[in-house]
Amino acid sequence: MKKFNINPYALSFIFAALIWMYVIHYHNLYPYLGHYSFAPSFYDWEFVRGFAKCAIENKNRFFELSCDAGNRASVYPPAWIYTPKIFYYLKPDFVFWTTFTFFLLTIVKWISIHNMKRWLLVFFIIFSPYFLYAYQRLNVDLMFLILIFLCIAWLVHQKNIYQYYSATLYVCLSVLKIYPIILGLLFVKEKRRLVIFIFSLMGILGLFFIIIHHAEIKVMLSNKIMAGLPGSGTFSGNTLYYALLKNLGMNAPMFSLWYTLLNLLLTGFIFVLCPKNQTPLHHSKRSQTFWVAGFLILLFSFILSYNVNYRLVFVLLFIPLFFETSFAKNKINQKLMIVFLVLFFFRSHIPTVISNLAILNASGVIDLQQVLSPSNFKLGLKIDLFDSVLQWFIIASLIYIYKFNFYRQRLFL
Repeated sequence: MKKFNINPYALSFIFAALIWMYVIHYHNLYPYLGHYSFAPSFYDWEFVRGFAKCAIENKNRFFELSCDAGNRASVYPPAWIYTPKIFYYLKPDFVFWTTFTFFLLTIVKWISIHNMKRWLLVFFIIFSPYFLYAYQRLNVDLMFLILIFLCIAWLVHQKNIYQYYSATLYVCLSVLKIYPIILGLLFVKEKRRLVIFIFSLMGILGLFFIIIHHAEIKVMLSNKIMAGLPGSGTFSGNTLYYALLKNLGMNAPMFSLWYTLLNLLLTGFIFVLCPKNQTPLHHSKRSQTFWVAGFLILLFSFILSYNVNYRLVFVLLFIPLFFETSFAKNKINQKLMIVFLVLFFFRSHIPTVISNLAILNASGVIDLQQVLSPSNFKLGLKIDLFDSVLQWFIIASLIYIYKFNFYRQRLFL
C-alpha cells in the first residue's frame, strides 16, 4: 500500500483546510461561498440517526415515519435496517470532524500535493459549493468517497488478498446505496475467481433481502421517484427536456422514462461523435481506475436522473489522473482538463446568485416571495435550460477524456 506523503505542502494543506472549515461551519459562511441549504446542518446525518433510532426502539423505518428526519417512507435500500445503534448516540459534531479529517487524509494519501499549483487547485475544489453542500448536510456520500478511494486502491493492489478486500467492500457499499453498483464494471475485467466471488456474495445478500425484506424493498422502489425528479439544481439530464418543453409552452411531465431513453441516445451520440486516440495513452492503473470510477458514477447518475448534486464530490476521483505526468504532458489532455475544470467551477457557481437571494431576503434588501412569485416562473425555466445545456457540455468533456485516453484499454469497454 502507498505510504502517506506528508510533505510540507500536504501538511499545510490539512491544517489550512481544517481551519477554513472551522471558520465556515461555525460562522455559517456557506451562503457567502455559493451554497445555501434551507435544511439545518447535519440534516442528512439525521437520516442515518433515524435508522439507528429505529433499531433502538425496535421499529421498522420503512413503515414507521417517526424515525425519519423528513417524515417520509424510506428511499434507501433495506440494508440500512441494520444500522449500528451507536450511530444514534454519536455527537454530529464528532462525526463531522472525524469524517472531514479522514477525508483530508484520503486526499493527501492518494493525491500528490507537492507544489503550490496543486495545493490551490485541490483546495479550491474541496471548498467549491458542491463539497460545501456535502459538508453542511454531513452527507453520507462524503463517507462513501473515502471508502471508494480505499476500494479502488485495494483493487489494483498486487496481492490477491487486497483485491478480495476490495470486492467485499464494494459489495457492502452496493447494498447501502444504489449508484456503487455501476462500479461493478471495474471488476468485470479482473480475475474470474474475483468476479465469481463478487456475484456470489451479491447474490447471497440479494436473496437474503428479497426473502426477509421484500416488503421494505417495495416501499423503497415506490418512493424512488422522489429522488429522480428533475428541476433546478438536480444536475440531471432530464432537466434539459423538461425545461425545453416548458419553455416552448408545452405541458411536460416532471418525470418520464422517455427522458432517460433520450439521455441514453444523446450520450451514445456524443460518444460516437468524439474522436478517439488510436494509440492508447498509458497511465498508472490506480489513477486511471480512480478516474473511471468517478466517470461512471457521474455519467450514470446523470443519465438515470438521480440528484447528482450529492455525487459531485466524486469529482475528486479525477484529480490523481489530472496530476499524473503522462496525462498532463499531452496537449489535448491539458486542454480537456482545463475545459472540464472551467465548466465545473462555472456551473458550480451559477447557483451562487440565486442562493444569495436568501441572504438578501434575510437582510431585508429584497422580498424573496416576490422574487420567487409565479410571474417569475418563466425566468426560472430559462435558467434551468441554460444550466442543463451546460451540464451536457460537462458530460461531453468527460466522455471525450475517457475516449481519448482509455480507448481499447481493459477497463470496462
